Amino acid sequence: MRCAKMTVVASVTAMMVLACGAAWGADYFLAPTGADANPGTRAAPWLTLAKAGATAQAGDTVTLLAGEYPGTLVPANSGTVEQPIVFRAEPRRSARLIGNGDISYSILLHNLSHIRIEGLYIGPQPKQGRWAQLLNCSHVIIDDCRMEGSQGWREPISFSHSTDIQMRNCLMHRHVGINMLQIGHCTRVLIEGNAISRVGHSPVYLSPRGSNRNIVMRGNVFHAAWGRNFEHFGTQETLFEHNIITHAFNSGRSGSANAKFATTRGIFRFNRVFRNPHGAIHLYPSTNMELDTIRLYNNVFDDNGHYGIAVSPTADQTRDLIFANNIFSRNDPHGTHRQIRLGGGTAELVRLMNNVLTATTPGLPIVVDHGGSHTVTDVQAEPFLAAHGPRYVGNVDVDPGYTNPTIYDHSLRADSPLRDAGMFLTRTVGAGQGTLLAVEDAAPFYDGYGIQGERGDLIAVGTADRRARVVKVDHQANTLLLDRDLNWQTGDAVSLPWSGEAPDIGVYEHGTAGRAAVQVSVEPFAVRPGQEVTLRAVVHGDAQPREVRWWLGDGNVATGARITHRYAEAYDYAVRVLVIDAAGQAHRAAGYVWVAEPVDRSKPLVHSTWNADDQDAWWLWKSYRPMPATFRDIVDSETGHGYRHVVAAEDNARLPAQIHPVGWDIDVYPRVFIRYRVSQGTPIVLVLRTFSEKRAVVAASATAEVEEGRRIADFVLHDDGEWQELEFDARMIRKIEPELQVLEGLHIIDWPQSAVKKDHSFDLDEVIIGPQQ
Repeated sequence: MRCAKMTVVASVTAMMVLACGAAWGADYFLAPTGADANPGTRAAPWLTLAKAGATAQAGDTVTLLAGEYPGTLVPANSGTVEQPIVFRAEPRRSARLIGNGDISYSILLHNLSHIRIEGLYIGPQPKQGRWAQLLNCSHVIIDDCRMEGSQGWREPISFSHSTDIQMRNCLMHRHVGINMLQIGHCTRVLIEGNAISRVGHSPVYLSPRGSNRNIVMRGNVFHAAWGRNFEHFGTQETLFEHNIITHAFNSGRSGSANAKFATTRGIFRFNRVFRNPHGAIHLYPSTNMELDTIRLYNNVFDDNGHYGIAVSPTADQTRDLIFANNIFSRNDPHGTHRQIRLGGGTAELVRLMNNVLTATTPGLPIVVDHGGSHTVTDVQAEPFLAAHGPRYVGNVDVDPGYTNPTIYDHSLRADSPLRDAGMFLTRTVGAGQGTLLAVEDAAPFYDGYGIQGERGDLIAVGTADRRARVVKVDHQANTLLLDRDLNWQTGDAVSLPWSGEAPDIGVYEHGTAGRAAVQVSVEPFAVRPGQEVTLRAVVHGDAQPREVRWWLGDGNVATGARITHRYAEAYDYAVRVLVIDAAGQAHRAAGYVWVAEPVDRSKPLVHSTWNADDQDAWWLWKSYRPMPATFRDIVDSETGHGYRHVVAAEDNARLPAQIHPVGWDIDVYPRVFIRYRVSQGTPIVLVLRTFSEKRAVVAASATAEVEEGRRIADFVLHDDGEWQELEFDARMIRKIEPELQVLEGLHIIDWPQSAVKKDHSFDLDEVIIGPQQ
């Protein structure tokens, strides 16, 4: 009998002793100065993770005191519902798991249940080590952990064949590899309040296709920086809400910067998608994957380098996508101001209703659909409706009236035309009374998915004050099972609680009677290191805050509705906040702070050498797409000198080397310098790419036939197998686009692919995009 958390005297009855065992376990401690022969108390702690994993039983708490811990934490036993096993750090994130010095995991959870991992710092040394693997597990919570600094092709953290898994309040970043968190064959997974960034391809990767179900992602900040932000491949029943999606990059290890949200019965709501310098989100079906019954509503897509979102529907794999009450604004500022791009199809595939689509000037052709660019008025006019059905209904091209768009405050001013301008999510079918509500469309609503601690949506029926909570959604019958009796008439409005005559368009609902949501206000948005930032948790709707806790992105936490903070180092910081209201309900929100020194415009925007000390070229330069392509970076072990080698492994292969630097203002950075080597007969060209749709022009070529309309200069890439240098002024592109200010990228590519033969190749030794010398 173990009951270390309370004193048991000899006179206590056997029944009381048994009761104690059912409620409490033992407290154990680890320290880098401990010994496994010790009793594991705070005064005489253990030393190793192996000892802790082998000993801990249901109800036990193992506390890791500050310091580094080699080895792998492998619990031998499961906990129970009442008695989970807890492994925690004291103080938080002060205990660092450094792994085994190889590619193994720091934490292995196999065939276990009811385990909690709290406040650990997982940072393998050397970085080939991985973070954690969950296999055949259930009821595992990973809370407030910091995971960083890994490298290699395999994912450093993996959830596989598991159910009832929660990851919250964690920091995951800096994996020098392809994907970071992979979730496969899992059910009832909750990912909330995390900061997720910096991996070559995809920070969160849900695959194999169609293997996951009941996934909730809430209150996270996805700020990839080195690639795209996430990929949902065929996920079923997905709720994605109150997240920030920003800073995606068209990188060397991603086919594009676009996140993927290919789901069946997916809800995408209350998210802010902004400041992605390239693409942000692309919805398209692929092999063993469909877009089916997806509702995207009350989101903001603002100030992204391309369109806010793209959809490529196919009739046999796409059904029933509805965009409603969203704001698309200020997207594609360096191109043709595209706000949304659709790849054709009919209203049965994709519909847009009551959205705002607006650029910097009203009336521009900003909707790309059915092969052309259209104004918002055009797509809702009779000719378009006659050809494609009611695909666009009630959309407007107006200034949203953001409170402060310069700091990405996407709440609405009191005079915003978007207040009370939204549509209701659905309406009732027939009059009735009771708890089973028949509606025209049940897809916008969430019932909790059976996840522990989750509750279904609070909805209003008919009037804003006639409310009930959704217990179960039946998608086949289009019914909502409610937690209380209501009565309704035919055609009554059904929506999340609103204030005023109708819901607002956008992320937040004005007024105290509306749906509850928390906004993180950041002012100023962009600061220098050491400069003060004010953060406020602004509560919208009918929630009264009782407790406010912050995760500030730099390892610090804070409490209070309004705080000030100074970030010591340059970085983009993911801020997350948890608000507990007076009724004990939790509300999550995310914010984002850009901390940087002033840009030194005398230094290059890009300087790639592929030398041993070049830490960025691997994620800046794309040579694996278009496929098939073969490349490698060759670094001399003695001198550290390196270069990129791109070679054709077969006839008709691709020969790509592409870069998409953020902020390539050609007046600030006009100079392009390349040191290169091309094998004889290799047909390649150097292309400058603009943000305009599919606009690329050739500046230099080697043995390639280039039509006159595509060429802006006659520079030659010499194909003599010797190192050569080329330098030119990128502003020459104004010969064909006089107003162009910002370029999207520089590509070296085969031209044409059909002329490529096996062993054709080129090498890049140094590339500079910088100011004029």
